[in-house]
Amino acid sequence: MTPALWQFGLTPDQAMKIAMVSLNWSAVDMSLGMALVGHTGIVSPLHAADLVHILDVRTKIDILHRRYKRGEFHSAATVFIKEMVWIGENYRADRNMLAHAVYADDGADGVMWSPSKLKALALSELDAIVSEARYAAHIANRLSLAIHGIELPEAPPPRPAARP
Repeated sequence: MTPALWQFGLTPDQAMKIAMVSLNWSAVDMSLGMALVGHTGIVSPLHAADLVHILDVRTKIDILHRRYKRGEFHSAATVFIKEMVWIGENYRADRNMLAHAVYADDGADGVMWSPSKLKALALSELDAIVSEARYAAHIANRLSLAIHGIELPEAPPPRPAARP
């Protein structure tokens, strides 16, 4: 049985924030998958599910970006595809850190340590990472709608402020 996150030295609040990031990135994955499946010609739900499942977020963004460059999508999707490329380049690494890191308490503030990247990230960064994940989910959802020609009247939210 997997131990609860706070057994790794995380507070319930930190564990909740990590869960929020995970859920938002799951929404990104699902929205990007829906955008892809809607334009593949696949009619079998089982085959569509297989396609969405085997591709990771970075691959989905790359495929959507290539297809956008070929002019395959409604023009309303342009801003969202470009923003998803930016999000993939700038926010995805922290999502991966949360998903695969080892958590440790360094006394004042816990850290996430990536054994593969040999990188640490302070848990004090969680609020910013939550905001970035919410933004990514919002943009991915808008992208999925725009690709299908559905434009929402309200403007997308502003990009979260850059971390120092």
